[in-house]
Amino acid sequence: SAALDLLSSLGPSDALAHAFDAAQSMTETIAALEALGAAESPAFDEALSRFYERWQANPLVIDKWFAVQASSPRADALARVERLRAHAEFNLKNPNRVRSLAAAFAMRNPRAFHAASGDGYRFLASLAETIDPLNPALAARLLTPFESWRRFDSKRQEHARKALEHLASLPQLSKNTREMVERTLA
Repeated sequence: SAALDLLSSLGPSDALAHAFDAAQSMTETIAALEALGAAESPAFDEALSRFYERWQANPLVIDKWFAVQASSPRADALARVERLRAHAEFNLKNPNRVRSLAAAFAMRNPRAFHAASGDGYRFLASLAETIDPLNPALAARLLTPFESWRRFDSKRQEHARKALEHLASLPQLSKNTREMVERTLA
């Protein structure tokens, strides 16, 4: 895995695709997928398709498939996460699936989550708003990455604050999520 991380830092490489093809365990396969994503390799999407085809009957492995994509520091990360949110296998009523997408994006993909545009913050707040009526504890937990918003630069602070204030303005927000939002804004 460390060797793949180093190799991925050099950019796309046939060696990364070969590592995926030669993987003999789930750990090696996931490490190769992560490296392909980090290197912005053109082989990433094909490897993801092959992985999905092989493991689609195993929900826990498909959670990893979602997480690998959400945590990939690619330029298209947020667009990819939004597409995954519409994927047939994504289910808002499955907490593990939601975490595999949202938590991986917000906690393991700082480049995309903290984009200067604020789109990452709006995405997470919107997802928490959607999940709140279904699973208030999960919605509140998803907002954890906002707890450090005051340490961001002023532009990102403004975007994060606005996303949180939008949630705070919702009269139907659950007690769990409202407490998290109010504590984070305080």
